[in-house]
Amino acid sequence: MKVLVIEDHEQELRLVMHVLVDAGNNVGGVASAEQAIEAIRRDRPDLLLVDITLPGIDGFQLARSLRADPETSELAMVAVTTYPEEYPRHDALLAGFDGYLVKPISTRTLPDELKQIVAQRNGDSIQ
Repeated sequence: MKVLVIEDHEQELRLVMHVLVDAGNNVGGVASAEQAIEAIRRDRPDLLLVDITLPGIDGFQLARSLRADPETSELAMVAVTTYPEEYPRHDALLAGFDGYLVKPISTRTLPDELKQIVAQRNGDSIQ
C-alpha cells in the first residue's frame, strides 16, 4: 500500500514512516498540507495519514479540499490528533476522514488498522 504521512513533528513523522515501511508499505512523508497536495498529485497514494493540527492549512481544511476535488475525492484518509477534546472523531468524519486515531498511536496495531480502513473505504472485506 502506498501511504503518505502528513505530520509536522519530525520525530513522529519518522517513527510512523518507519513502522509503516517495516510493515511492507511504500511510504512518503511531508510536513504540511501544501507539500501534501503536491505529493498527492505526483505519487497518487492509497492512503493519507493526516495530523489535524498542521501549520497553515490544517488537516480538516485539507480533507475537505481533497473530498471536493474529483481527482482526489476517493482517497482513503485517516485523521490523527493529540487533542481529541478539541478535534473529536465526529468532526473528523464530517470533514471527510475515513478513520480517526488519537496519539500516541500504537505502533503494533497501526499497519493493520490502516489496512482495514482502506479495505472499508474500497468496499473490500478483510480476512
